[in-house]
Amino acid sequence: MNRASILITVTVLCFGQDIPSFDGNRAMDLLVKQCTFGPRFPGSDGHLQMKAFLEKFLHPLSDSLYIMNEKISHPYERRYITLTNYLAQYNLNADYRIMLMAHWDTREFADQDLNPQNRSLPILGANDGASGVSILLTLAEILHVLPPLNIGVDLLFVDGEDMG
Repeated sequence: MNRASILITVTVLCFGQDIPSFDGNRAMDLLVKQCTFGPRFPGSDGHLQMKAFLEKFLHPLSDSLYIMNEKISHPYERRYITLTNYLAQYNLNADYRIMLMAHWDTREFADQDLNPQNRSLPILGANDGASGVSILLTLAEILHVLPPLNIGVDLLFVDGEDMG
C-alpha cells in the first residue's frame, strides 16, 4: 500500500467522517468565473470584481470570514495600493487546525513570457492564481455542507503575491 493510501485510511479512521467527493467540474467553473473578471492585479477592474466575488461567495459558506485590508506602497510606481486577504474559517472551537492558502491576484506584467511583445501586458492568471483559488472555493462549499468534526480548517486567500 502506498503512503497516500495509508494516509487516507488513517485519516478516515481517526476522524470518522464521510469523505465528500471533490467536483473537478465545479472547480473548473469557478476558475472560468475568475478569468471572466480579466487580470486581477491590485488596482485593476478585475481586482475589484474579484474582491466583491470572494466576499459574496465566502461569507455565507464559512463559520467566520475575516477580511484584512492593507495599504502598501506599490513596488514599481510612486503610488499606494490596497491589498485584501480573506480568511474563511471552519470549526472555530477545534483544538487542532490546518490552513490551506492560495493567492487570488495576478501579475500586472507578463515579464516572464517567451514572447517579448507580451511582457508589458497583464496576465489572465488561469493557472497562476485562479487554479488554486478555485480548489479552495470548491473546498469551502464542501466544508459548508459537511463541516469538519475534529479539526479546524482555515482557507486563506492572499493578495499581492504576484507583485514580487
